[in-house]
Amino acid sequence: MKICFYGECSELHDGLFALAKILNVNVSCEGLKINFRKTDKGHSVTLRDGFCCIEYSSIAGAMRAFTLLVHHVKGFGADKDLDIKEDEVFETCGVMIDVSLGGTAPKVETWKTFISYMARMGLNMLMVYTEDMYVVKEYPYFGYMRGAYTEEELSEIVAYASKFGIEVVPCIQTLGHLSKVQRWKANAHLFDNPSVLLIDSEETYRFIECMIQTVRRVFKTNRIHIGMDEAHGVCMGKYYELHGPTNRYETLLRHLRRVVEICRRYDFVPMMWSDMFFRLGSKTNDYYDITAKIPENIKETIPEGLSLVYWDYYHTNANTYQKLLSAHQAMGDVIFAGGVWTWTGFAPKYRQTMESTYPALEMCRKQGINHVFATVWNSDYSECDFFNALLGFQLYAEFHAGGDVTPARLAEAFRACTEMEAESFLAMDIDDLGCDNPQYDYDAPYSFAEVEHNIPVISKQVFYQDPLVGLFDKNFSYLNLEKHFSEAYARIAKCKAKGLEGELLEIIEAYARVIMQKCDLGIRLKKAYDSKDNAELAALIPKMQALISDLDQLHELYAARYYRCNKPFGFEEKDMRFGGVRARISRAIQRVNAYLCGEIETIEELSAERLSFENRETPFVHLYYVEKMRRP
Repeated sequence: MKICFYGECSELHDGLFALAKILNVNVSCEGLKINFRKTDKGHSVTLRDGFCCIEYSSIAGAMRAFTLLVHHVKGFGADKDLDIKEDEVFETCGVMIDVSLGGTAPKVETWKTFISYMARMGLNMLMVYTEDMYVVKEYPYFGYMRGAYTEEELSEIVAYASKFGIEVVPCIQTLGHLSKVQRWKANAHLFDNPSVLLIDSEETYRFIECMIQTVRRVFKTNRIHIGMDEAHGVCMGKYYELHGPTNRYETLLRHLRRVVEICRRYDFVPMMWSDMFFRLGSKTNDYYDITAKIPENIKETIPEGLSLVYWDYYHTNANTYQKLLSAHQAMGDVIFAGGVWTWTGFAPKYRQTMESTYPALEMCRKQGINHVFATVWNSDYSECDFFNALLGFQLYAEFHAGGDVTPARLAEAFRACTEMEAESFLAMDIDDLGCDNPQYDYDAPYSFAEVEHNIPVISKQVFYQDPLVGLFDKNFSYLNLEKHFSEAYARIAKCKAKGLEGELLEIIEAYARVIMQKCDLGIRLKKAYDSKDNAELAALIPKMQALISDLDQLHELYAARYYRCNKPFGFEEKDMRFGGVRARISRAIQRVNAYLCGEIETIEELSAERLSFENRETPFVHLYYVEKMRRP
């Protein structure tokens, strides 16, 4: 395919040429001529009688428009007319990738690949969540042995993104979530408790200023995310020893004002997670308490120009989002952060992603929220590749484009922007129990824990559970997990693809194969042992040996992609986890063999009674799911 650019496209030059190369398009004086024109709002593509015009109001919008045009011409030819007009609903629509909680730092080239997908979708903001994952020269143990990004690396990422009209925003922490920094003795004097900085200490503010100086040298934006969420135990550790009892809210506000002052000194306009203010209005300290009353004097204490980021990836009810968004808007400028669920294990959770994102973004559009982004966390060293979240990012891009976002439209846009299939990414959600999400009464008080615990994440529990001890087996016994995971494996195996899509599928398929075999292993061992069925115990030994072989294959596939795409730091944790799972299956084989050979009289682990985990009567999920999946 050959194309020629002309018109008002000087600011697009670098991005268009880079994108043309990625899309395998030749730029020359021949071929389809594309005339670019500036407009006030949104972007459009018109192809008629072999003449093409792209109107655009933003660089990011022009990149999406060009991508959609290329997809159309490759599929139908330049003779088939095309007429697309999209709104660009939000001022900012982007993503936040966590590189801190799991210590997985993508290489610069990996970031460039990811940014190219963002460009094709028309997303215009990238936030890199870095607690200690960037080098601060004055503090050598900041990010030590974690693969922290140098200023040169971050500058290269920022420069590449800018070609496509993508703003890269620093996302740091200036109070809590800094346990990886505190663990080094050289930094201990900066802390109140193991993860929270010591407020009112001048050394703390010198430290924060060094962080902000560092990101100022690198990032071109005037926006910065200063974190400030979940500062648990603040003023209750070293601060208490130094100052005694204090009004914690006033102390937090004093700290916030100091941080905001530093930001302004370096020409940054800050935003922060809204926990600090909204938990105060709840009698139960619940962030999502829709009955909470925020006192007027609290609203008046928020520093001028500070934006509050309302994060929510749990609710599936539009009324809840409406109430919580309105409560935030009453406090000042609001940014919404949803989530693409990749932080619960190897596999993404697209059912939860879709069911929380549709009502959230629809309500953001109705409420006039101008800035939204999707978060991808790496909690508990989450094993999920963040490229598995691409379909979720496409969902944000479609809401940004305007109009009705149907599953069919999402799938077609995903195909146009990534040359991948939505069906493949949806199949990766092996924890999808195939049931409609039960609707809760969101007008009644409830707890955050209740919402969180009703989201099933069974495969990770299966993967790491010890086959001999079987802590989850009582709960698993309620469900026909072997049937469920076998069906999930079959769905993934049907999705044949090449390139990135095929690589991601291959890893999830290998994972599903392990889970399919391991999900009821402990139950079968216990049942055979209790019934003194030595033949069944013997039959389980080759099954466990085959499981180890499949586990090793998964480990190698996972490691190969990890080392190719990321800095090596952080994989030591993965290796230890894989090794632990393998060692305990090997130990189960050894223990069963010893029992069958008469070397030991009992297998004490299998003799022990199985109780429900955490005394729950249901297997981690709402009773609605139990009835749908109950064993026959």
